[in-house]
Amino acid sequence: MKINIKILNGQECSFDVQSEMTIAELKNHVFEALKVPVKDQRLLLTGRPLCDEKTLVDYPQIKDGTRLNLIVKQQIIKPDELEEMITKHVREHYSTEDTVKVLKEFMKEFDRSLTQFSLDDYERMAESLLTNNEQQKSQ
Repeated sequence: MKINIKILNGQECSFDVQSEMTIAELKNHVFEALKVPVKDQRLLLTGRPLCDEKTLVDYPQIKDGTRLNLIVKQQIIKPDELEEMITKHVREHYSTEDTVKVLKEFMKEFDRSLTQFSLDDYERMAESLLTNNEQQKSQ
């Protein structure tokens, strides 16, 4: 059976696999083809993560031609760094006490917003950012 793996940046590849293959084994194939470390891979089917110990046949929705999404675990900005950046900016305009309040509310709202994003939202955002970066590089 053929499985397609799509990374959020638009890259896509196909693998010929056996239905008895485990998700962990599939991740090893992804590593060999895309050089994404197995520990940094998260394979999703319809937005839900696949369990490394299970086989492809354990997921009835996976059949020939199925597309799985690959999320690469990378933390570009750590939460502490984000808070530090926000604090630095807000502190220029508010007192220390108000800065703490603004930061606390911002982080709550930020967390709430992220939990409402779907995989499609992330994919659209990634494609937009990558397109903008490519356009800036070509200028």
